[in-house]
Amino acid sequence: MPTATKRSSASRTTSARNCWRSTRNCRWRFEPAPARRCPCVPATIAGTTAAAATGIGMNRVAARLGIELHHVQFLRRPADHAPAVPLPGGVRLAEWGVDDTARICTDAHVHGQMRSEARMRARFTHGLRYLVLEHDGDVVAWCWVAAGVPRYIDELCRQVDMAPGQAWVRDAFVAPAQRGRRLLTAMLDAISTHLGGGIEYFSDVEASNQASLRAHLAAGFVACAAVRSAAGTHWRLRPVPPASLPSVDASRPTQRLLWLDARERERHRKLIA
Repeated sequence: MPTATKRSSASRTTSARNCWRSTRNCRWRFEPAPARRCPCVPATIAGTTAAAATGIGMNRVAARLGIELHHVQFLRRPADHAPAVPLPGGVRLAEWGVDDTARICTDAHVHGQMRSEARMRARFTHGLRYLVLEHDGDVVAWCWVAAGVPRYIDELCRQVDMAPGQAWVRDAFVAPAQRGRRLLTAMLDAISTHLGGGIEYFSDVEASNQASLRAHLAAGFVACAAVRSAAGTHWRLRPVPPASLPSVDASRPTQRLLWLDARERERHRKLIA
């Protein structure tokens, strides 16, 4: 057995970045960590291979370094979706406004969703509308819609324009006790009528949220694009805008690794909601 020797700090750091892996015949082989990337590229991009080799998930490593990883599924429901699903008896659609912000947050908190009043007010400022389904005075479902106004996707620093007759659905929710009654489909159909009819819907869901994806598909949405991105305090690593989405207004739209300058950071803060 080799005799332990004292190592320098640099040697210990290099050794810690390497890993040992087991082969199928139970022998061990040594795999050095990948070479360091250029300092201008976020360190985690270079470290994802090492993360997989040591058995630590990418998300855990990224979280420790203050980096957000996203895998977003974009969905679309055509305007001619049929057949329409009527609201159940005793359930009605209502639209709330900025004066209802406190109640919006309270209802969300009841179901374990954290909402800040400042951010909800910002959504109204950006033209988003809040629709709910009410039954006997209780709220049983809700969603935000960006109808004819842009949807800013902060993970990508991209703003998707919604034309008249288009709406982006956000934070759609059905109370657990009311699930299985097709309330999401009925709510979207009722909102379409409320907005004048013939609405083409878009939405985005984290790919890991399988329950939400199933609910969207059951409501008539179809997957139209999927993107992966990474976000730090002042940078974004993102793909080019999917061709299946409406027109996109973005900071340097064709640039995949985006380092936000002061003007872009200020624009980002104003648009996020």
